[in-house]
This record gives sequence, C-alpha cells and structure tokens, in this order.
Amino acid sequence: MLILGAVVTSLGTVLGLAVQIVTLLRFNKAQRREVSFSSEPVSKEQFAQHMADDKLAFGRIENQISDLSDTIQINKDEAEEGRARIYDKIDDVRQELSAKCDDIPSRVIADLANFKQFGAPK
Repeated sequence: MLILGAVVTSLGTVLGLAVQIVTLLRFNKAQRREVSFSSEPVSKEQFAQHMADDKLAFGRIENQISDLSDTIQINKDEAEEGRARIYDKIDDVRQELSAKCDDIPSRVIADLANFKQFGAPK
C-alpha cells in the first residue's frame, strides 16, 4: 500500500510538471506584430523643400526676436532718460525748497521778536 501511494504521488508530480512545461511553451511564444504606416514616406525633393521652408521660417523668427530685442533696448534707454529727467526735477524742487527753508529761521526769529514786542499772552 505504501508503494502504491508513492507511485501515485510520483505520477501526480510528473503530470503537474508536464502541464507546467506545456503551459510555458504554449504561452511564451513571441507574438507577431505588424506595423503599418498610414501614409507613404516623402520623397527626397519633398523633404528638401520642407527643410528649406523650415529654414525660412526659423530665419523669420530670428529676425522677429532681433527686432523685439532692439525695441526692448530702445524702451529701456527711453525709460532711463525719463528716470533721469524725473530725478533732475526732484533735485530742482529740493533746491527751491532748500532756498525757501533757509529763509524760514530768520522769519521765525522776526515773528518771535514781534511777538515779544507786542507781549506774549499771559
């Protein structure tokens, strides 16, 4: 009886191993795939024309960038000039105020003298 159990177990193991090998061989095959293009590749002439068109487009873009850079520099220079004019005006106003403020202490002293002359409120 013991021998019969060992034989059945051995046969089950061999059968399980065979099933695994068949499964691996059956499902591990490389699948065939096809790739198709929806349109035909372009000819050398068409490709050369496309490259020439791209070169023209990039040239136009470079020119626009250069023009924009020049415009930015002009605007920057104008802004700098405007800022310098504003600072000049501020300096002029500061000088005018300074000239008027220099006269303030003498007027205050004169007012105090007039105040003392007429008498301070008690």
